[in-house]
Amino acid sequence: MGGWAAWEHRLAAPAAPHRELNTVDDDADKWPEAAVEYEVDRLSEAIERRPDDVEARFTLARLLMRRYRDETLEALRAEPATAGMSEQALERIADPGFGAFAAIGPDQTARLSAIRADPRVQRSLAPAFEQLSAARADCPFLPRLDYHLARIAWAAPGEDPTGRRFLSALHRNFPADVDVQAAAADRAERLGLHEIADECWRSVLALDADRAAVVASTLSTGKIPDVAERARFLTLLPSSPAAHSAAAEAVATKFPTLAVELAEKTLAGDAAPRDRAFALRLTNDSAGAVEAMRSHLAAAPRDVAARRTFIGWLLEDERLDAASEQLAILSAVAPDDPLTDRLLDRLAQARRSASTDGVR
Repeated sequence: MGGWAAWEHRLAAPAAPHRELNTVDDDADKWPEAAVEYEVDRLSEAIERRPDDVEARFTLARLLMRRYRDETLEALRAEPATAGMSEQALERIADPGFGAFAAIGPDQTARLSAIRADPRVQRSLAPAFEQLSAARADCPFLPRLDYHLARIAWAAPGEDPTGRRFLSALHRNFPADVDVQAAAADRAERLGLHEIADECWRSVLALDADRAAVVASTLSTGKIPDVAERARFLTLLPSSPAAHSAAAEAVATKFPTLAVELAEKTLAGDAAPRDRAFALRLTNDSAGAVEAMRSHLAAAPRDVAARRTFIGWLLEDERLDAASEQLAILSAVAPDDPLTDRLLDRLAQARRSASTDGVR
């Protein structure tokens, strides 16, 4: 048995050094072209001996995508038609996932056939898609496989260039992974796949309401979401007052009008005291917010984050004695809280300002 194990290990060894996911994303970006070509050849040979090595296939696919990007970027820099473009714009066009956006424009069939026939696509991206597809067949529940397949599906004949089925699989197979849902939603949104995007955005908001500002920003075409965009955003949120309150907090800085609308929805429901407190604050009912937060903290004295927020409100309202009392409680409940010192400094500064104003 030991001999068989050693033989298996020796077969797997050629692929072993670059199994880590981030190796290609980070280190390989700085590799010279010769190193990339060496690794492509080495991993190709390793996969011939171990075709079930999913990580080797994934790493090879990422290197092939890197090669496509570098070759395309070099060609764009030398192309007179793109001479006036910024380096950032050139890098965006050279990104392997950009082909999907070109393929969904006018004259889709002819344009798609032309870009699929490009030698760089044939040399790098088509083989990368094959490697990712083979890896997915052996290990279908790795989100990074579906994500990169969605990016380069446009390079594979017979595939929907938007990568719709892979984006759908990301939503379906990884419902509890907020980063996966956000990545799939963002790409689907940019490709106009709004049905898939909406399902993913719903998952994002259900899993992490703090991302509400990011979602609202993605959906809005301007600095302030218009009526239709706000209506769409509201349909994506869970219907509970807690969800409305959390979203209101998240968007308050960037989208204050939307935050007030969400706060009003919170107050219209049977909101918990904490959620009610934040909603009242957003609707400029400071006294009501203070009373609601006191009620919440009486029932949950160890809610450090809420107490910090409450102290901030009291300082803003210049209720310095009340803020001092709450700081004393915070120090007792969470003596090692790293943010207490900042609040103490704010209180001291507020007292100095009040003293100076009194002298004047």
